[in-house]
Amino acid sequence: MVASTIVQVPADESTKGRDDDEPIQFEVILPKRSWIQPADKDSPEKISLGLRLTNRSKDNVLVSRYMTIAIALKDADGVELESAGYAMGLMAPKLADYRMLAPDESTTFQLSAGLAITDRESLWFGGKDGYGAIWGFYLPGSGAYSLQISYSFTPEKDVHVRERNGISLHVPLDQIVPLTYRSKFVPVAFGNPKHEQDGARQPATAPDSKSEGNEKLNPESEGRSQ
Repeated sequence: MVASTIVQVPADESTKGRDDDEPIQFEVILPKRSWIQPADKDSPEKISLGLRLTNRSKDNVLVSRYMTIAIALKDADGVELESAGYAMGLMAPKLADYRMLAPDESTTFQLSAGLAITDRESLWFGGKDGYGAIWGFYLPGSGAYSLQISYSFTPEKDVHVRERNGISLHVPLDQIVPLTYRSKFVPVAFGNPKHEQDGARQPATAPDSKSEGNEKLNPESEGRSQ
């Protein structure tokens, strides 16, 4: 399967960051910053959202997408919205969830994300994390918001993953570099009329990791585990 092509917003203080002493440069991948309101509950507006990691050190660095990425959202007044996500059952990590980045090598973790109308006729921004949980927020209405993406990979023991085919990964803890990142809040808009949608695009970049399917974005149609 050919990887889909996405575009990225211009790298600026809010979307790209790396401290001089950190081995990884992080970049938020967000093709657009404005999305129209879906026509109905069966037609969610898919949102391309990801995080690119580039190894700027001289050594190999292990990175992971397994339960490492989180989203925060603020309304137009700067008040942070409460997460309405929930777990349906935790899945074990797979080999594909880890990547050993060589110097100057990059990988992009794509998130399942979209804008949907729920059964209660409210707007919902969120998706599936790919590991048995739903993440997202009930929006008080259409309009301006700001989005933050954070990353945290700080294992407390060796990373050891073994799959049924016998292939395994084992990285001792003393060879793992703890990684944390928190972007600045990026201005976005949800539910704007179509003629106000921001369609500006920048040169395209292709991700090298497959995005999670988001064919069902309505959290109220998933059913919550007790």
